[in-house]
This record gives sequence, C-alpha cells and structure tokens, in this order.
Amino acid sequence: MTPIPVILLRESTRSCSSNTPDPYAYLLSQPSSNSSQPSYTPFFLPVFETVFSNESALDQIVEQGGDKWRGVIVTSQRSVDAWESSANRVIKLSAEKSGNVKGKMNSVEDESATQSNWLSTPFFTVGPSTARALADLGRTIPSCLRPSATNIVGGDSAGNSPALAQIIAEYVALPSPNLSSSSSTSSSQRSPPLLISEDLSLPIQDNRPLLYLTGDKNSTVLATHLSMQTPPVDVQPLDVYQTIPSPTYPARCSNLLAQLFRSDMQVSLSQKPWIVMFSPSTIPLIVQELEAKGLTSQFRYAAIGPTTKDAMKKEPALKSVWEDIVASTKPTAGDLISVLRRKDGLN
Repeated sequence: MTPIPVILLRESTRSCSSNTPDPYAYLLSQPSSNSSQPSYTPFFLPVFETVFSNESALDQIVEQGGDKWRGVIVTSQRSVDAWESSANRVIKLSAEKSGNVKGKMNSVEDESATQSNWLSTPFFTVGPSTARALADLGRTIPSCLRPSATNIVGGDSAGNSPALAQIIAEYVALPSPNLSSSSSTSSSQRSPPLLISEDLSLPIQDNRPLLYLTGDKNSTVLATHLSMQTPPVDVQPLDVYQTIPSPTYPARCSNLLAQLFRSDMQVSLSQKPWIVMFSPSTIPLIVQELEAKGLTSQFRYAAIGPTTKDAMKKEPALKSVWEDIVASTKPTAGDLISVLRRKDGLN
C-alpha cells in the first residue's frame, strides 16, 4: 500500500538538543502496528515567514529584568526565538559597555555584565515543544536572561489556550513570594512590585502584570479566557514577531499539488491525502489554492488544536467537510498523528 500523503503547513524543524528529525516527519514515517511499511509520507509546506518586531521594546524589557512582571507567557517557538535574539543583543551591548570592543563575553562575564535577572520569573507555555525550546535556551544565553527549569510552567499540562489560562489563573491567585532575594538588582534600584494590605495578617497581593509575547496573528482565545477570570488577570501583550506570506509558497504549493495528483499517484492511493493546519491564518491561503484547482474535496483535513479546528469550520469553502475535520487535543506531533491513525484505522 502506498503511504498516505500528509501535507503539513509548517516549516520542518530539528530538535535543538539532538540530531533527531522533525518530530512530525519522524512519527509519520514510522510503520503502523499491523504493517512493516510507513503509513504516511510527510510533505512540509510553509505558508509564512517570520520577522521579528518591536525589538527595541523587548530589548529594554529583557535588560531591565523580571521584577516588573508576575510572569511571561510564551506560546510559540517564534516567541522563544525572539527572546533569544533579544537576549543576545543585550549581551552584546553589555559587553560593549564593559569595554569589550568585540562585543563578546564568556559565560562567567555574561552573568556579571548585566543586572538583568529572569531566573525566578515563571514562563508559562502551551505544549511541550515550546517548553523544551525555552529549556534549550540554556545552550545559547546566560542563566540570568532565561527562566530556570523549575519556572517553566505548563508544557505537557497545558495542551491548549483554555488549559493554560486555568493554570495561569490558579498561579496568580497564590500569595506572591518574597522577591527580595530573587534578583541581582539592589532594592534601591527596584520599584516595589507588591502592595501590602493594611491588615498584616493577609497575604501579600501581587499586582504586577503578565508579559505576553505574541505575534501579529495570535489567537485571542488565551487573552479572552484570562480576562474572564475573577478578578481578571492583568496581561500586557507585546508583538515580538510578524508572520508574512512566504514568497515561495504559491509555486511550492502548485508543484506539490501537481505531484500528488499525478495519475499514477492517484491510482495507488487507498485514501485521500491529509492537510494539517497549524493556525487559523493559514486557512484562507491554502483554501485559495485548492479552490483555484478544484481540489478542495480531494483532501481530508486536520487541525493542531480546537482553536484552529473552530476556524476551519467557519470557512465556507470547507463546508462540505466540516463534520469530518479532526483535531488533536494537545499541540504535539504524537497526539496529532494518533488522531490520524485512529481515523485511518491504523492503530
């Protein structure tokens, strides 16, 4: 049986910590339990390119340290990349200010050349991939400019925005710890982030906001859920990247569709190919290409999570397949591919 094609509307990535391939490519290429041959053939089709934005604003935040913030919300690899890029600029500037004309420091100098401290600040993440990306920052930037491993919150426990919102709401409801020993910044330099009740028997109230690193096309689901908490969670978003249509996408899409719908390929396929969408913003672009070629009904559709699935079910061109759209409950390769295998009877 010819493996079923799966078009993934994203870039192929490799793990930062090993030489393992992209997790989607790896898992899709594995044989099912009842066959020695791979069940799927992955095709990566990136729709967007990413460019950083508001770099000066983020640099200032990173340089000042985490005392101003109750926590940082990071929901994508691109936000992690923006943070890493900013931290490296802060390191270079600190080195230049210290007299290192080359703007380079070793790890010991990195720690002492800046008064920034983010070790004790919690970073909230959706899904394990973003959590791993944050943890991997230990390979590229000094510890004072990133969270400690114990302060990366969410990950596997937060498979989608509503789940992460609940975790954040529970966290901010807790009394704030004493922050006086958590930063390298002296008390005279730090603006007091806490409000202490006149009744000294009450816990300290922490009124600092959460910093939310977003992209220009971020879903509003997380922010909406946080605003509906009692009391509402104070979130300050900052766009740190923009996604723009890839100039190579139209040609690559046309070539891939032509490849998949060759007559010999169609004869050998036992089931329709899959298209997997990873964000609502990809939907109109792929639908436009499919409609132009009359291929909308020739695919089956999957979403990385419920938010993207809901957006797909609002797309008029996909109305005939609305009821058949599947979605993973967590934004992970393993969860998504388990959904596809169940749908195809391959488990």
